[in-house]
Order: sequence, then C-alpha cells, then structure tokens
Amino acid sequence: MKKKILLVCSNGGHYVQLSILASAFSGHDVVWAVSGTDTLLARKDGYCLIEANKTTPIKVVGLAFQISRILIAKRPDVIVSTGAAPGLLAVALSRLVGAKAKTIWIDSIANSARLSLSGRIARHFASETLTQWRHLETPTVRYWGAVL
Repeated sequence: MKKKILLVCSNGGHYVQLSILASAFSGHDVVWAVSGTDTLLARKDGYCLIEANKTTPIKVVGLAFQISRILIAKRPDVIVSTGAAPGLLAVALSRLVGAKAKTIWIDSIANSARLSLSGRIARHFASETLTQWRHLETPTVRYWGAVL
C-alpha cells in the first residue's frame, strides 16, 4: 500500500544521511522538508524550512508553525528524520496536530558518545528511536545499523 512519507531534517550531514536512506521509500509519495534554501533549490519535491536551533528560540517558533502547516496539509503516514530541530519538531508536533503518523527518529552518526539532545527528547515522542552506534542501544533506543 502506497504511503505518504515526510522526510524532514536540517541541512548538511543530516540531509546527507537521510538522502542515503531515501531510496528505501521509492514507490511511496515522498515529501521533503529541509532547513536552508540551497538544499531544496535542486529539489522540486519539498519545503524549505527556516534554519533554527536552540540558540535561536524566536526562529524555532517560526519553524514550529511551518512544520505544523506541513503536517496538517500533507497528513503523512510516516515521518522519518535524522535530526536536528526540524525533525524533533516534526516528531513532537505530529501528535499535537492530530497526525496519526508513525515517526522514526534516526540519530546522526556523528553522535558516537551519546544520543544528541534532540534524540534524547525525540525518544519520548517517536514511534521508533534509532542510534547508529551499537553501544548506545537501550530499551528505548534501538540499533538497526549505520547509515554511513
């Protein structure tokens, strides 16, 4: 059955990792939501998100509104993120806007010592929280392998 899938992340390494996984969703209706304008200039299948993080709280509010509008408009069946702020907001807000999406948080491979701050928060909201490091696996954070 064809699913509506929202792939959401920050630009840079988060986008690279999610792009590697994107082929797993072929045959489904995929929409991207990525921070920064450069990343999506080449793409015609997504949304450019405000660049925001914990050091720019006003921008985070704007990002939250942006993501809420996308969730309401697209009503995805599945949300997949490799982080950071855009992914965390999508996972958390999906519940608040009444989306019934399954949410998958894949913590960045860069976080080898411990789960990222966003990942530690996302594990309370996500249907599935994954680490790319076997030694970081816990009962609430699973290891399925590494993207890179």
